[in-house]
Amino acid sequence: MNLIALYVDDLIICGVMEAIDNVKQQLCARYKMKDLGIIHRILGCEVLNVENAGTFSINQSKYIKFVGATVQTPMSDTTLSKEMSPKSDDERNETKNIPYKAAIGCLLWLVAGTRLDIAFATQTCARYIVDPGKQHWEAEIRVMRYLKGTAGYGIVYPLTTISRLILYRSITIGP
Repeated sequence: MNLIALYVDDLIICGVMEAIDNVKQQLCARYKMKDLGIIHRILGCEVLNVENAGTFSINQSKYIKFVGATVQTPMSDTTLSKEMSPKSDDERNETKNIPYKAAIGCLLWLVAGTRLDIAFATQTCARYIVDPGKQHWEAEIRVMRYLKGTAGYGIVYPLTTISRLILYRSITIGP
């Protein structure tokens, strides 16, 4: 079985080595291609191959660049609610310049990539994206502080024949 993952002009070919070489030969006959070797980064994710541990992992540590103190959990025991949303124009003016939606977008990108541990906290904060209050923003900041302390967390996979090959070959198609 072969698997080819394609994103714009980058390919990751997965399968047994003979099949990978055969696919590469066929593609090289039609396109100008370059073998980039072992994958270290793909789509903003860092790929770490730990041969002696028998694993490889992916994380988005380069994407996580927050300031402030760290916390141990992504959520506190405070329950967020709609009642925490601004009730007056003055309260809305205090929160109108807070980049709540942009921060939710960043957190959702991390959840979709490698940070499933913040999924519940992120979706809880996302419920209030239309009219966030100060406590909603503080909850979002807490998720970011948690990420700062756990930036290297990601998904760890055991090395198998297939995953070893994913790490081994990537190619770029050129004009």
